[in-house]
Amino acid sequence: MTCILLVSEGVVAQIDFPNQVREDLTLSEGVYIIKGTSYVKKGVKLTITGDASLLLAKNATVRIDGALIIQGKPNKLINITSADKQHPGNGIVINGVSSDQSVVIDYVRFDYIKKPITFEFRWSRDSVAITNSVIKRSRYEGAAVEVKEIDNLLTPRKIYFDFKGNTFSNSTSSILLSNITSDLLTIHIRENVITRNEYTGRMRNGVFTSPLYMTYNNYQNNDKPSIENNSIFDNFYSLFYADTFDIGRTNVSIIGNAGELSLSNNYFGDPEKREIEETFDFISANYQAPFLYIEEAKNIPPNYLNGHFYEVIINGEELDERAVLKLHKNKVKTIELRFNRPVIDGEDFGVVYHFLRDDTTVAVPIETNLKFSEGNQFAKVSLNEKL
Repeated sequence: MTCILLVSEGVVAQIDFPNQVREDLTLSEGVYIIKGTSYVKKGVKLTITGDASLLLAKNATVRIDGALIIQGKPNKLINITSADKQHPGNGIVINGVSSDQSVVIDYVRFDYIKKPITFEFRWSRDSVAITNSVIKRSRYEGAAVEVKEIDNLLTPRKIYFDFKGNTFSNSTSSILLSNITSDLLTIHIRENVITRNEYTGRMRNGVFTSPLYMTYNNYQNNDKPSIENNSIFDNFYSLFYADTFDIGRTNVSIIGNAGELSLSNNYFGDPEKREIEETFDFISANYQAPFLYIEEAKNIPPNYLNGHFYEVIINGEELDERAVLKLHKNKVKTIELRFNRPVIDGEDFGVVYHFLRDDTTVAVPIETNLKFSEGNQFAKVSLNEKL
């Protein structure tokens, strides 16, 4: 590995990530830049921890044929992002059969990566845990997290796959799981936050217009997967036609020949908005799918989930995202947010007004005052300037 540049105190050197990793490698500090495709050999373990971070060049990929351990800490996540946000890197690909090795991604932040995590067709590992991580601003029109079919012939025992405690937001891509359970694989989806993702196109097909898309089929010895204690709401699709457009909410798409699946004990937004009913209606009308039912839904997102806002109030009235343009007829004076847990004002907090001028998007920062209340679970933003 070669040191590229050390400018001054407080500036971290960028270090070239090796093109081929042929023996166990641990990265514990420094910014590693990845160009092209880097390859981690079968039988080899790549560990990223401490103060290390990854910076991906345009279309850069890390292909893992062995083991991967990325282990951050609470409030000190491992950062994986792109060197150029306009030309992002591809992400991490788990490839091939390595049944005695594992994949652990814990307390990691993926930001501005096309496809942060992909499990390639006919993969196999001892176990997989993607936990306590943040995946946001994946602008790829496809899957940000994709788990394809495992290799059934070469997988010696059941793979337990835990997707827990993550936040997936502000993306145009989805989480795509080809099989949430089979004779040799069971995926548990628990305590995640999936919100504020947006999908735009000319048709609604579920695959690319749902933040969470899964196939659930019956097998001889399959376990029952669990989808519980998640907060999945306020994800939107926009369909454009010749001279009209339609905006709706989309949350989960589950297809397959399994008989039924409970989606109880999840938060799907304000019950009056019927967010999950929109999902059920669309799936049952267009695909073969399990009978999806809810015995009990959560009325508010649990406070043990990652922090997120679930209510937006503009000028004292609840925001209607599907009719947001009407708000610009009047002056926007206040924006209020309700959170599921106490939050802290970040240094990068601010309000930016975006508008079109001669086919160009213009972003203008707005001067504001921010005030927290209710134990920092409610924030009121007062705008000091007219839009």
